[in-house]
Amino acid sequence: MKKIIFMAIAAAAITITSCGNKTNGNNDSDTTAVDTVAALSEEANKAADEAIGNISALFNGKDANALQTAIETVKAKAAEFLAKNPAVAKEYLEKVQSFLKENSDKIKAVVGDNAAVGAAVAAITDVPADNVISGLSSALGNAKAAGEEAAAGVKDAADNAVNAANEAVDAVKNAPKAAKEAADKAVEDAKEKANEKANAAVNDAKKKASEGIDKAASDVKKKLGI
Repeated sequence: MKKIIFMAIAAAAITITSCGNKTNGNNDSDTTAVDTVAALSEEANKAADEAIGNISALFNGKDANALQTAIETVKAKAAEFLAKNPAVAKEYLEKVQSFLKENSDKIKAVVGDNAAVGAAVAAITDVPADNVISGLSSALGNAKAAGEEAAAGVKDAADNAVNAANEAVDAVKNAPKAAKEAADKAVEDAKEKANEKANAAVNDAKKKASEGIDKAASDVKKKLGI
């Protein structure tokens, strides 16, 4: 698979060379893309060698759980390369798969009767690399969708919080105005009540004065015999 990757890189390089009438800017861009794929392919090759070394180190023991962790690490690394370049991810996975198949007896010895670990190993060794990559791709797509949905939920919550905060700010800004209106109303009410009491007092005084005058006049008439 590695040869295929490098053949693709070479083909891309030939294509760039044949397009000599293009601007230097385009040539630089295409060359950079080829260099990036080559560097990524080399990185995947080294990562596969590292994974193979980690798994090989488990052959002398019976730690099935450690083997399962190593297999999960391989899948995670494949997903990492998949996000960058599917062809490189497949290259990485096929190299590890080839090692696992060639050492199937040693792998089984480590797995023992641990069914869960056996299933995890089979999921990556007995399934074609294309299918494993497809499954990882679907998982990444679902994770991305879930992440976007979560991000949308967070944004909605943030927007709601901002709106609530703005409403609170508006309420605070309007509070002095509302308080002033309430105070003005209270003053007006107080004035009205004071006027009512004053008018009542004046009317009462007038009534009492009138009654006093009438009584005084009545007393004088009695004394005069009128």
